[in-house]
Amino acid sequence: MLRSLVGSEMCIRDGSPTGQLIQVQVPPGCPPGSSITVTTTHTPTHAHHAGTGCDCCAGPGSFITDPATVHDPEAQIGGYRDRCCSDWCADVPVGCNSFWCTQCLLGQIWEKLIGPSGRCCQVAGLITCLSFIPYIGGITMWIVSIFFMCTLTQVFSARYQIPLQEQPHPLALACCQPCVLAQMARHMEDFKRHPEKDVCCGCYNPTLDHPHPNSLWADRPQIHVPLPPSATGDQPLLPTVQPPPAYSKTGASNM
Repeated sequence: MLRSLVGSEMCIRDGSPTGQLIQVQVPPGCPPGSSITVTTTHTPTHAHHAGTGCDCCAGPGSFITDPATVHDPEAQIGGYRDRCCSDWCADVPVGCNSFWCTQCLLGQIWEKLIGPSGRCCQVAGLITCLSFIPYIGGITMWIVSIFFMCTLTQVFSARYQIPLQEQPHPLALACCQPCVLAQMARHMEDFKRHPEKDVCCGCYNPTLDHPHPNSLWADRPQIHVPLPPSATGDQPLLPTVQPPPAYSKTGASNM
């Protein structure tokens, strides 16, 4: 609650872990001495950490340290919702997508978690094109995909607060990418609870959650300052403004 000063601006400190300052202008309809409630949506915290990956592949989500619940209230943090290899067939569409279109699922998760828009096609297209390089295409594609997996896993584990003992082993990132990606997709989207979500890759579904896409990267904070109700009704009290006196030539000549 704030003691309002009509028409003035003040700074308040929000309740986030970082305690950021937010500038708020008191609505003109607030009478002096009244109280207003300021409701804010938490601002994603951005911080660049050296050594978290190559900036050429970075996106808005690379520098967000807030938990995934900031953008997705239904997100489960603190650990995976299921197991990696043993639950790979628990969701057949996700399993097939991860096995037959591994690079596409990698791009979908990347665009949803790290961004920006259009990165799904870029990641999938790059890995696919590398496979056509004569003689060294296979090994080149494998090395690049390991780099993408390491970067993606690091951001995913931070946003969903995955304990170290549950994070994928380096050998899994290199040799069992379909299983790791399928587990990430199931954890992010919870397809059992939301069977309407479409996992098929395509330009219409770059973030695994068609028809209701939700990217987990930066949003602008929204500040809502409701006007206080009056003492006699629901309408806010407006200050009474007296009009200035009418101009008079006679009065002006006597001055």
